[in-house]
Amino acid sequence: MRCLLLLVTLSLNAQTLEQQALTLERDLQARHLPFGTILDPMFAGPESAEIIGYTRCGDSAIWTGHYLAAEAFRYSVTRSSDALAAADRGLRGLELLVRVSGADNVLARCAVPADSVFAEGMLREESQHDQHSAVIDGRNWRWVGDTSRDQYMGAFFGLSVAFERIDDPGMRGRISDLVTRLVDRLLDKHWSVVMPGGNTSTTFTLRPEQQAAILQVARQVNPARFARVYDDWRPGLFGIGTAVAFDTLDPHGSYFKFNLDAITFYNLVRLEPRGSERLTEYWNTYERFHAAIRLHQNAHFNAIDRALRGPEGKRDAETIELLNEWLRRPRRDFFVDLRAKYRSCGENRACDVIPVRERVTTDFLWQRSPFQLSGGGSGRIEPAGIDFILPYWMSRAYGVTSPIAIVSAASGAMGVAPGGLASAYGTGFGASGARVEVRDAAGALHIARVFYSSDEQINFEVPAAAAAGPATFTVVRASGGRTDAVVLAQRVAPALFTANMTGRGPAAGVALRTERDGRLTQTPLATCFGPLLCQTVKVETSDRPVYLSLFGTGFRHRTGLEAVRVTIASRPARVLYAGPQPEFAGLDQLNVEVPREARGAGETDLILTADGVQSNAVRVRID
Repeated sequence: MRCLLLLVTLSLNAQTLEQQALTLERDLQARHLPFGTILDPMFAGPESAEIIGYTRCGDSAIWTGHYLAAEAFRYSVTRSSDALAAADRGLRGLELLVRVSGADNVLARCAVPADSVFAEGMLREESQHDQHSAVIDGRNWRWVGDTSRDQYMGAFFGLSVAFERIDDPGMRGRISDLVTRLVDRLLDKHWSVVMPGGNTSTTFTLRPEQQAAILQVARQVNPARFARVYDDWRPGLFGIGTAVAFDTLDPHGSYFKFNLDAITFYNLVRLEPRGSERLTEYWNTYERFHAAIRLHQNAHFNAIDRALRGPEGKRDAETIELLNEWLRRPRRDFFVDLRAKYRSCGENRACDVIPVRERVTTDFLWQRSPFQLSGGGSGRIEPAGIDFILPYWMSRAYGVTSPIAIVSAASGAMGVAPGGLASAYGTGFGASGARVEVRDAAGALHIARVFYSSDEQINFEVPAAAAAGPATFTVVRASGGRTDAVVLAQRVAPALFTANMTGRGPAAGVALRTERDGRLTQTPLATCFGPLLCQTVKVETSDRPVYLSLFGTGFRHRTGLEAVRVTIASRPARVLYAGPQPEFAGLDQLNVEVPREARGAGETDLILTADGVQSNAVRVRID
């Protein structure tokens, strides 16, 4: 009954996600913008607060772009002057990275004052890239070139978000000017990035989807100059999905490619006119990308999917969970070695996704493989935290954490039933004392039974007497504040618990077999090695019947046992019981017999359907 204990006792951080985001932003502004763009400080030792250098200069442009996007989303949510000032600082950083190149109008990787005590170490670390000098307002600067496509795509991502989300005319004019200069240069050089002196550092020639996204942003910020350019160029666009299809062949290696795909299609799909003949092609290519990464537990990709696809309870609930998991990670780059803990399926590659809190330390978590078993440093480098503040504020801007999300406690999907278990996700609920009210479709008011409450999550039983239909769920804080969400309460909304409590993966339950001597043996369906990492356990079969008992919610009101269907390895299984579990309010139990045709199937899906409504698929291993 591990799932029941987790349901009741799951603990979260004392601070709200918003408070954590604001704390990270204060640290970032104090330590990560010494020269106007994002850099990571190096400390004298793992426990030291003394900064002795700066590193990751070569990726300063992409993370400055992501930082600008984060602050633009924050401003759209809070309208705070601090957010506007932070966004302006990010924009000035990108302007600096173009300004240092002079009339060449190329984007630098990073720039550092020549007289800085940190300049020599930073430039030595980037010695593999070409380096140049510039004079700005009488001060000598050094800047790093050989700029890559990822730096450009990160910059355009931030500039597009800021133009859309910030209504300051001055900033919008500066964004339009900067994008125009960069795109005119790319078009003049036939989509190649040509450094001063004539060497080509990279080209967009083989990435038509990135060309299209850049022109989308150009048209967005300067339609008078680029609307016709995009319209004339678009009909000749070919191979939009070829490179992305190649990317998806390897879901582990060069994982940063998926971040580029994500931010590319965020702009490409979002900015394409509705009804355009190209939109379907863009969507189909995005779907190919999303299919490759959707199970990777990636809050950044989830936020982008929310922006493009709209609300989806399971994914949005996972986003909140992953952000909380991020907060449990170390702030510095301590070395991580999980090779002795998790099963390996390749060179430095786990067989399953590694929990967020345990993943290898890095600059931007969501662009690193979730299967990586070892890596990191000595605990002397502090990443900027953009991998928290960007998905957090982006999620807020698209409504993930406000208003509240009401989802099934078992599957994390939007689908709740009277008498079933549900979870409310949001912010500022209060550590205790919050309650949930439900006004059902008939207008009757019910008070839900709450099992667990924290600032961001409440687990409760949907009142059994509530009528099916559209219902208003209201979280009433101890302080008296109220937040509403309108949810469709269904008579039947079947969902099965998984051992890792995510709604996917190994089923939560047990296998039972009658031995020859009459004894009944019981085996768990899963074993867990960490908070989110669980694997299926073999269910051994023989000539005697084998039964599975699984836990779920939302199917106790099925019309009859004959209306309940279960498949294991796509084979129908005999259903013995599907109804309330007597020990815990709101919990349902499913008892089925393993079909003979499924024996030897190995790890496979088990799917429940009640009154025509299908549950989430859970995994079992049938020997």
